[in-house]
Amino acid sequence: MQIVIDVGNHILAAIGESQIEDYTDIIDKLGERNIISAEFAQSIRGMVGLRNILIHEYSSIDLNKVYDILQNKLDDFYKFIEYIEDYLKKKIEKQN
Repeated sequence: MQIVIDVGNHILAAIGESQIEDYTDIIDKLGERNIISAEFAQSIRGMVGLRNILIHEYSSIDLNKVYDILQNKLDDFYKFIEYIEDYLKKKIEKQN
């Protein structure tokens, strides 16, 4: 999830979006700016919370939730890549 946050933050900074308050804000703003769909932003928003738990509160990890994500949500990372590829291709086409 950290790579999603980092890539999103770089893209938002490049387009002049500086009002970032926290990691979920990055996901929300990507959706608001149509870099990813609003529906997809809502779908992956919860993974930011899991990322924070894994990093900061590892003693209270819900292993069932982690297992569920590993089984059912990994495709979201590939979907995120597709959204970013599409966004970058459109940016390049506009510049040419």
